Amino acid sequence: MNKCALLLGLVAMQFTTPSNSANWSSCAYHLNQLSQTTQNAAYAANKVKSKANDLDNCKLTPESFDLMRDHCRSMDYDYRSAVNSLERILNEFDSSVQLVRSSCGSNSSLMGAESPTGSASPSRGEMMCDLYRGYRRSLPFETLIKSCATSMPEAECRKCLSQ
Repeated sequence: MNKCALLLGLVAMQFTTPSNSANWSSCAYHLNQLSQTTQNAAYAANKVKSKANDLDNCKLTPESFDLMRDHCRSMDYDYRSAVNSLERILNEFDSSVQLVRSSCGSNSSLMGAESPTGSASPSRGEMMCDLYRGYRRSLPFETLIKSCATSMPEAECRKCLSQ
């Protein structure tokens, strides 16, 4: 499943439909912003993965990949810049989620509810865990923990990401 679609699905699970306190034009605007931020995060995560691969290749075979002959420092800088950019976008994502919650209304009792067919659907925590696990090879562990801890307790994130 596309990670971007999974992320949007997780966010959509958090919101009720009718709510007297919701401002629907504001809600639609913030959902659109959230969609854009999710796409930006997916792009940034792919860039981190690409830069990580470039850096790994440079370290493994510098004679072929260390084009600047700087002991892979420029590729390390590019990788760190990509990680920093992703962290900024993930912070924007967290802010966007809060804006959507505020403008659309939310109902935490929807989390982990049974599906209409009677079978239990995966909990939000399980889905978030799966999402973060998908980035273990391309993002530093502490970056994943920091981002994951905005969605669930840090201890659960560490347990999830250690599996």
